[in-house]
Amino acid sequence: MKKLLLSLTFICAMSFNGNAQIFSENFNSNTMPSGWTLNDADGDGKNWAVMQLKDSNGNPIPAFPTALLRSASWDATTQAPLTPNNWIFSPVINLSAYAGQTITLKWKASAVDADWDTEKYAVYVSNANTTTAMLASATKFSETLSGVNTLTQRTLDISAFAGQSSVYFAIRHYESTDQFTIEIDDIEIVSGTASNEQFFTENFNIYPNPVNDVLNITSKNNVAINTITITDLAGRVVKSEGNVSNINVSGLASGTYLIDITTDNGKASSKFIKK
Repeated sequence: MKKLLLSLTFICAMSFNGNAQIFSENFNSNTMPSGWTLNDADGDGKNWAVMQLKDSNGNPIPAFPTALLRSASWDATTQAPLTPNNWIFSPVINLSAYAGQTITLKWKASAVDADWDTEKYAVYVSNANTTTAMLASATKFSETLSGVNTLTQRTLDISAFAGQSSVYFAIRHYESTDQFTIEIDDIEIVSGTASNEQFFTENFNIYPNPVNDVLNITSKNNVAINTITITDLAGRVVKSEGNVSNINVSGLASGTYLIDITTDNGKASSKFIKK
């Protein structure tokens, strides 16, 4: 099992073009940054920690070359399950200069061991750094990282807090047991939104392009597709689909077309050529 090997590590202990970066933390100092606070709500003495992931030879794991934030649902020392309810709270963030703007919280998440990766976590935003305030917040994100084994970008729209001077976010690892670990890295808060084209490039691939018959669509970051629309350059809709991974375009006339993908995180747009 991979987690027995990876436990050696544990024992050892979407920039947006033209937009402002308000806050960032990459944990590269390999120590808990100033201003961050912890709450071990399950009381097991285990919590989030900053560490460098290393292989059995003591070398950094290539997919995780720098230090990051980590929480466990399995105790590498005693080789026993944990049932974490681990919280980490950010420093206070001042958004008073960004009234009326779109504000986005970004981070990367993974569960490194593909054999033991059913790790659940949530991200909350509030005006107070308490568990009660975070749980009551309407601005939140949660997922289970099954199949997400490399650092993968996630985003949360926190525009509801634009213009406010005291804002916090919290990350909670919970409702997971006897798995391995969850990793968080490269946290940012930025103002503004990505262009539709940039959002497409960051999150989707289409191929082949040019295409004869079937156009394939793949998600780079597990971003769920809601709808796919293809229009010609005159703006006429020529194809419309739900959440599919390929579209038959053999019946379209030769030329250039626009493909629009709607997601819960925004709209992605690109072009392709039909031969």
